[in-house]
Amino acid sequence: MERAKLLGRIAQNIALCRKYHVEIVLGSFASDEFEMRAPKDLISFLITIGMHPKEAKEALIYSNEFLRIKDKIIKEGLKVIDE
Repeated sequence: MERAKLLGRIAQNIALCRKYHVEIVLGSFASDEFEMRAPKDLISFLITIGMHPKEAKEALIYSNEFLRIKDKIIKEGLKVIDE
């Protein structure tokens, strides 16, 4: 899939979530630590594709709290790293 189409679909999903009052959570799904991005980079990305700054910050905070509840394991081999 072309990158432009993928970004457009993400922006469209954000608009739909906002319209229907669905909470947005950002997941990294990085396969190793070198694919991880800094939280400020992720917030900047979300703002660029159409989220409000407050929504972007909440998406990251909520995802971290959610993952901590799950014993810090995202999927086999990946876990939350405290900042």
